[in-house]
Amino acid sequence: MELRGEWGRFEELEEDPYFQLYSEGFAQYCEHLIMGYRSWHVAVGDDWIDKCSEKVGGLASNIWMMLGDLMLKHSMDLGWMCGG
Repeated sequence: MELRGEWGRFEELEEDPYFQLYSEGFAQYCEHLIMGYRSWHVAVGDDWIDKCSEKVGGLASNIWMMLGDLMLKHSMDLGWMCGG
């Protein structure tokens, strides 16, 4: 990215929590592909997957509420994300 002169733009985007979530998830995905297995080396405790599974519904609900707030704030139409 630096060779293409895009590093500054990436640093700007990293201040956005949504982009940060995306970039960290993408980095983890690439790590799994390179290593050939899902390492989850940043996981805390043995039961982390169970804890995450229990909270996924609430997390999804919160994300949709935040997207709705964003749409109102910026008068955005995100219907394409919902198939509409």
